[in-house]
Amino acid sequence: MKKYTKDTELNDMLNNVAEISLSYNYKIKARDRAKATSADELSKAFFGVYDKGSIEVTETSYCAILDGKMSIIGIVKIGEGDNSSSHMNLNRAFQAAIMCNGKCIALCHNHPSGNMQPSEPDKRMTRLFCEGAKTINMRLIDHIILSPEGDYFSFNENGMI
Repeated sequence: MKKYTKDTELNDMLNNVAEISLSYNYKIKARDRAKATSADELSKAFFGVYDKGSIEVTETSYCAILDGKMSIIGIVKIGEGDNSSSHMNLNRAFQAAIMCNGKCIALCHNHPSGNMQPSEPDKRMTRLFCEGAKTINMRLIDHIILSPEGDYFSFNENGMI
């Protein structure tokens, strides 16, 4: 076992280690947050973050982070693709959820084609997020697919979560 005999040795070592700082700025008081107790409420919140000019061009993925009272803490973009696929960054989603002390998450992506049926990759990604959430004592409450026409498909409402 090594014992540091000089404070300068320890200080020299610490000068070569980066400090990591995580922060989240709450702009909305907890009591004023939008509620998301249904797929309809979630889809409205998600439609609000989509760029109306690109929803029918680019597939984009988002993650809503919710507190224990099912209020939306915030929504973070977790992926962007082309007109037929989008990557969902699991690390980014869970990093954001942990940073703001979320208890639940909900996923969303759009189908520029307007086809509301989930693809096999959509189903696999949902299962992956569901399992990942469990490992950190969170819960995936839904995965919403939006169409440019304003329709949505809910994995939860269709018994797929």
